[in-house]
Amino acid sequence: MTLDMKRSNFLVALAIAALHAGVANADTLVGRLLDSNGQPVANVDLDFKNQGSGGNPTVSGDHSGPDGRFTVTIPLGLYDVMFFPPQPPASTCLYHEIPNVSIAGVKDLGDIVLPAGYAVTGRALGPGGVPIVGMDLDVIDSTTGDVVEMTYDLTDALGRFAVAVPTGPCEVIFDGSSIIGQTYVWKGFEFDLAGDLDLGDLVFETGATLNGRVTTTGGVGIFNADVDVYDSNGDLVYTAHDSTNATGNFSVVSPIGVVDLEICTPFSSPGASFALPGVAVAGPTTNIGTKVAPNAATLSGVVRDFNLVPVSSGDVDLRDAVTGADVFLCNDHVNANGTYAVRVPQGTYEVIFEPVDFSVPLGSDHVQNVVITTSTVLDGVLPSCPFPTTYGTGTPGAGGIVPQMGSVGGAPRHQNGGFGFTVDDTVGGTVAYFVVGFGSASFPFGSGTGLIDPFGPILYFPFFTTGAPGVPGAGSATFPVPVTSNLVGIHPFVQTIVVDVSTVDFFALSNAVTTTFCQ
Repeated sequence: MTLDMKRSNFLVALAIAALHAGVANADTLVGRLLDSNGQPVANVDLDFKNQGSGGNPTVSGDHSGPDGRFTVTIPLGLYDVMFFPPQPPASTCLYHEIPNVSIAGVKDLGDIVLPAGYAVTGRALGPGGVPIVGMDLDVIDSTTGDVVEMTYDLTDALGRFAVAVPTGPCEVIFDGSSIIGQTYVWKGFEFDLAGDLDLGDLVFETGATLNGRVTTTGGVGIFNADVDVYDSNGDLVYTAHDSTNATGNFSVVSPIGVVDLEICTPFSSPGASFALPGVAVAGPTTNIGTKVAPNAATLSGVVRDFNLVPVSSGDVDLRDAVTGADVFLCNDHVNANGTYAVRVPQGTYEVIFEPVDFSVPLGSDHVQNVVITTSTVLDGVLPSCPFPTTYGTGTPGAGGIVPQMGSVGGAPRHQNGGFGFTVDDTVGGTVAYFVVGFGSASFPFGSGTGLIDPFGPILYFPFFTTGAPGVPGAGSATFPVPVTSNLVGIHPFVQTIVVDVSTVDFFALSNAVTTTFCQ
């Protein structure tokens, strides 16, 4: 046999061996993709992660067809199989993964139901209404904390976006730093949807990178301090990755202009939380340098009501004993069992314990001149602050309906800006008067009864009732009384006189309401 013939036979043998090898390795994965309603999902992209050696494979047929079916040719092996549904409106199904799928020969996964979701759509615009192209979106499942995998997480050439989100609580984050050469202030939205949602046009303001460093008084960087940014309107700016690193450095995206910063240090840190008001930010980058957290001490204790029962929640505030200035604190809430523990700057303070809100009939407890230089235990006792009460009986107006007084806003406690007295069931569209005195009484007044002490100071506040003029019971009004510090301790009595031409006396009287404004 000649050398040429030997070479030809060798090449033929190699070709036959290669052909047999190709046939042996022509393994196949098949299945069908359905949505939660049992309808096929087309154009789902299949990706594979090789759990063995050799890296991820090169495959063919890795998209589902119009009937939801797929047939993928793939080398035998063990893979994580990942399914990426198409972008809404084509589908609102979510990413799905099947781990550790062993493929040898023909592997049939059968019918696979992709998780259901809802579509969130809209358009991202910059200043002047210019579309933002290529802004990155992240969707986070709030239940698991996982980022929802997808392949369509960028705004298009017109700034439009369309993402599928989970059916439960979730968060959609717009990354304002993802555009090359331009920085926008981030946005974040929390949802728990019951259907698709169109956010419309979202306008993003130009931002700047804000850098700095947080240290102890000894110059040691503080790790994991949270940095919050508030804009010129006092609104919290959405920031991501806003905690300091191991050396105390941070970098966030801030609006351009004057902002306020709040730095919340971890409870284990020797440095206390602090605020930085009036920080000037200019683009593209502003570095505020090193900021030193004041030395901290722990203030802890139990907060109880006047019956010495632990309150279920509340708040702890500090006021500088010398300057009277409020002290910035983080994580200063009373727990469900009445206990609290907060890290505070070392110093001398007025410590204020407050109820959770104005829905409970409790006042605040003020403890003066508390020196805190080391761990300090201080308990609080919240005094009673009853809701307003009514007394007496009014006289009927139009339709025989008696005007009724009451109150809104809950406890009449200091700083309750929503407190007020109300009157309902008056004749509509008429003149009336809130009569305010400082003692109760019961004396004949026309055909009714006056319920305010006529011999003490009396104030009259005229107003118009709501409702169609002359309609019995259609009128009402609110007399707002924001509770400021100068009202604390005052005990007013209030009755309403309603001008009503349908009555014998040409007026109707309400019952009365009284309260004591609390600290």
